[in-house]
Amino acid sequence: MQLKIIVLKLNGYMNKKFDFILLPPDGFHQTFDDLLSKSNQIFLNLEKNIKKLSKKEKKNFIVKYRHELQQKNFPCLSNYIVSYGNLLNYCHKKTIVIGPCGTAVLEVLKNNVQYYSYDFFQAFKKNRMIHNDFTSILYVAKTNNELIDNIKKKKIFKSGFKFENLIFTDGISLDKIIKKV
Repeated sequence: MQLKIIVLKLNGYMNKKFDFILLPPDGFHQTFDDLLSKSNQIFLNLEKNIKKLSKKEKKNFIVKYRHELQQKNFPCLSNYIVSYGNLLNYCHKKTIVIGPCGTAVLEVLKNNVQYYSYDFFQAFKKNRMIHNDFTSILYVAKTNNELIDNIKKKKIFKSGFKFENLIFTDGISLDKIIKKV
């Protein structure tokens, strides 16, 4: 991993901000019934559409992977970076981040950066280990066309919802729970 960070610095990506950032799915965004080959094709089509949109708007674009295994599972044809935990370092206030529902949604939206969600497999409905059905609060695209439409129409939150609806603000701390036991 250290070697990859050195390569990123040499390519100048460590300090660069991007207009469009595409995040591929992780393995847990799929179920055993989802074929990796089909997932790869869907991701490549998504990449092609986002790249076309970024060129049309004369904006820069990159695919950001969390780790090398994710890059091997969802290879892309565009420029990409592999780094964990520093997504916001590549964003400016007008960056458009596109990715699956997960922690990046919270990280990005909390910092007032646009995040457009996709879930082409709707794994949360089939995989009992996933408890992130954000579809009642966010527009979560089920197809490439729906995602592009959401971006063009700036459809992130459904009517009547905002970032605060994604998080619990009145929960009990773990410390208090333990003291009650």
